[in-house]
Amino acid sequence: MDVEAPPDWLSAGDALSQLECTKGAPIAPIQDINSMRYDAMFERILDATSNGIPLTAFLRTDARDISASSLMRWINKDETRKQRFYDAQEAGSDVLASEALEIADGSHNPLEDVQRSMLKVNTRKWLVGVWNRRRYGDVKQIELAGTISIAAALANAQNRVIEGMVTEVVEAPVREVMRLPTMPMESDEGED
Repeated sequence: MDVEAPPDWLSAGDALSQLECTKGAPIAPIQDINSMRYDAMFERILDATSNGIPLTAFLRTDARDISASSLMRWINKDETRKQRFYDAQEAGSDVLASEALEIADGSHNPLEDVQRSMLKVNTRKWLVGVWNRRRYGDVKQIELAGTISIAAALANAQNRVIEGMVTEVVEAPVREVMRLPTMPMESDEGED
């Protein structure tokens, strides 16, 4: 009895065909299967993210019911994979910034409620700031007014050192220490 192969969109592709599920052969652990599933779709995730589509929105369109948190753990386990994902987010931030401008101009949907448009723009602004902190993130600066005199601080430190130095040594009478009698040690003479 021949069984039809599942459609390409439902399978992880060649990665799952590497598993042997014959009688008596061990089945790969769930983590290995998930890793293969994630590997098979990672390039599509990067493409979607660089087009401004958040990970959860991408996963909603996928029929495999993949958890966003487990996928993020898998991405963060490998530094190269993590950096590629962050680079995709950085590229996607420009797309989201363009969308925010279109929504604010009203060219996206001119009949949309102003409050709804403002919510969309603010959400995209926040996401752009998170995805690309260097370019779009909030910059927090602290300005200090006044001057610091290092010469005065060094002079104060030297004064503290000089005050702590011993300037005069006074001889004090030596007290006699009472000695305790010592116990004689047992000798090995009595043993044969």
